[in-house]
Amino acid sequence: MQQPARRQVTEFKKDTAYVEGNYDYNIWYDKYLTDRNANKEEERAVSMYKLKPEVDTGYTKADKMDGTGTYFCVYYARGCCTEGVNCRYYHRVP
Repeated sequence: MQQPARRQVTEFKKDTAYVEGNYDYNIWYDKYLTDRNANKEEERAVSMYKLKPEVDTGYTKADKMDGTGTYFCVYYARGCCTEGVNCRYYHRVP
């Protein structure tokens, strides 16, 4: 690998958030009041990030280490690594 790994995103954030405790909890049914429609099929949201192996693959700090205990970056695989060349994990397809 001749090129450094590209920083895929500058800031990682989720567009959905759930704060437990904001809703009433029913101790008899062991559920929150908003869990009524949990059995229905939920609409899936499209991912905000996507891996582009041709562009994103490159060397990182893991390539300069001795190779023991280094793994592949999960955030790279998801397409949202904020570290780029400074990441401690491999940025390549296994």
